[in-house]
Amino acid sequence: GVSVRDADAGGAVVRRFPRAGQLRFSPCGRWAATAERDGGVRVWELPAWRPAHAPAGFPGKASALAFAPAGDRLLVG
Repeated sequence: GVSVRDADAGGAVVRRFPRAGQLRFSPCGRWAATAERDGGVRVWELPAWRPAHAPAGFPGKASALAFAPAGDRLLVG
């Protein structure tokens, strides 16, 4: 799993993703994406950590995530 910690709050856990193997933040700070161990991908709207949507059209198990520099695209591999 993956945990997000707040460095300004002494490392307190902000959010846990027990099924995730990876977590990436967008450069714009609006989004985060997780690659789940079952192969799925989820996108989260920040700062509320609200589920935004799941990217469509990726046929396999996600093994890598990266946001484009503008934060407007998520690359899944």
